[in-house]
Amino acid sequence: MSLRNQMKKYCSRHSVSRNETLDPNFSFYSELNVVGNMGNPSKRMILILVGKGCSWARQGGPCTMCNYWIIRNEKVNHENLVNQLLSELEKYDFEKDAIDEITLVVSGSFLNEEEVPFETQKELLKILSRLPINKIMVEGRADYIKRDKIVELKKQIPHLILEIGIGLESSNDFIRNVVINKGLAKEAFEKAVKEVSGNDDITMITSVLIKPPFLTEGEAVADAIESANYIFDVCEKHNVNVKVDFEPVHVKPYTLVNDLYERKQYTSPWLWSIIEVIKAVKDKKFTQVLLSTENYEWFQKPRNCEKCSETIRDEIDAFNVNNDYGKLLQFDCDCKKDWELEYNKESSLSLEDRIRLFFDMEAKEGIRFN
Repeated sequence: MSLRNQMKKYCSRHSVSRNETLDPNFSFYSELNVVGNMGNPSKRMILILVGKGCSWARQGGPCTMCNYWIIRNEKVNHENLVNQLLSELEKYDFEKDAIDEITLVVSGSFLNEEEVPFETQKELLKILSRLPINKIMVEGRADYIKRDKIVELKKQIPHLILEIGIGLESSNDFIRNVVINKGLAKEAFEKAVKEVSGNDDITMITSVLIKPPFLTEGEAVADAIESANYIFDVCEKHNVNVKVDFEPVHVKPYTLVNDLYERKQYTSPWLWSIIEVIKAVKDKKFTQVLLSTENYEWFQKPRNCEKCSETIRDEIDAFNVNNDYGKLLQFDCDCKKDWELEYNKESSLSLEDRIRLFFDMEAKEGIRFN
């Protein structure tokens, strides 16, 4: 069996091992945070609806670091999704809270009509268009980005900016489709860019992972930089507005990443590694780093030592708002020497052999889900 098929099989066992069904009448989560908008602060609402669940998780996934497929109810319908949105919006005073933008997410792909029918997509955007905001972002796998559909969605919010979030994760085919189990051809991403081209009031938000499983610290930094440069080059070629979201991997339950952590074979990236990525792309416009605000334990999230971690996280948050990387590049701490040792450490095994070793160990010990 190929490594790719082995990875799909392993990850699919995670998805079928969890069969929770959430109430279709209540959204999963919402919060407010401050992000950057052309170098200025902007208050954003993130709103996660309970949808039918990620179709990729059912077909060949989930991805090795993701557990959002848990947020699902396969019987959710148009009325459920509309009610979820309306009830969640009622919790906020948009003018008093000075909310500028909304990121609307389902537990999969908003633009996949099997998960969110197209008429429902339009209705949800119509509801949001009545709010005193400036921008709306929705997400979809590159496979679902179709020019005619995007244009029709934009018509529902004529006075607002539309952002389309797409997860590329890595420009390296092996890392993207085996290590991450994304199941996405690079050609599909490039086709999606072409589908968005020619729409100046639409921006692509493309995510890149920092430290997928099995990669060394140095390999992870190099891959994130290479992937971001690839995205900028492709979007520049087709004259598409783009922002790269760097997403450092967190250790989440019910994922392969968590299984590796339990075996002491994975840790989230150092914050120094994130700074190294920022340093390499600092002359590129519109990048940001998404450090999750969920209540993760220390071991689950990117970190340095206890002395400097919170300060550097605060500086990364500030960078996201103002794109000023000056303080980040000047920061220093004794733990940087430990990071440098790990960053420069090379594995004695190829990436492929590291994955084979993992599957060999699982075959001997049996599959465990944590």
